[in-house]
Amino acid sequence: MSKNDVITVTGLEDVQKVLNQIAPNHARNLSRSLIQGLASETAKEAKKRVPTDTKTLKKAIKAKRRRGKPNQPVSDVIIDKARGAGGEVFYWNMVEYGTGGKTPQPERPFLRPARDLIEVNMPRIIQEQFTKKLASAINRAKKKAAKK
Repeated sequence: MSKNDVITVTGLEDVQKVLNQIAPNHARNLSRSLIQGLASETAKEAKKRVPTDTKTLKKAIKAKRRRGKPNQPVSDVIIDKARGAGGEVFYWNMVEYGTGGKTPQPERPFLRPARDLIEVNMPRIIQEQFTKKLASAINRAKKKAAKK
């Protein structure tokens, strides 16, 4: 995927406004968590699609939070050094897009199909992630209140 391949989540503004009125800190944390959840789902789907002969590559796919504007959380799916596999994964784009030259290798995409699947299922995933993250936040608040 190139840096221009970006998924933008829309429709969260209304939810964000309501949550900001109720509890601004919780709203910001919930939004960050939701966006990270989407990135994690994308990474999980990409790992499922990595060709089986590239186990190092599978271990290197991760979801990572990135610092963004205060009310615009950002998470990326990155391909980083694979811990435990002992290797660089500089070749990921050759697997994704194929190669040219004397012995060309066909493309074996894994990131693009994962991104496309997440985009198609985004409303369902957002609802599931939001419900899960909100329930978790409520349980934490209850435990904190019970300790007082």
